Amino acid sequence: MIRYIEKAEKMTLQLVILRGITVFPSIPQSVEISDKAAKKACMFAKEIDEPVFLISPLDLTNKKCEKIEDFEKVGTAAKIKDYLKLPNGNLRIVFDG
Repeated sequence: MIRYIEKAEKMTLQLVILRGITVFPSIPQSVEISDKAAKKACMFAKEIDEPVFLISPLDLTNKKCEKIEDFEKVGTAAKIKDYLKLPNGNLRIVFDG
């Protein structure tokens, strides 16, 4: 069944940078997160039940993405369906785009 966007709203979302992974809308995807800022953003979004904005950098080897030009032009707003804290300190998160 095709869903249409009837009204576009301006939202402020937590940003999560994914390196080498693409999350598509309406498809659940499991991702392991190790970055401290990304883990904090995901936990905050889960607490307030808000989606996060998933985006990929243009250059996967660049660890410091500070400017908007460093990222792809399109990302995915996704809800966190579930998460698991792993023994090594990382988070395994299931996103639903």
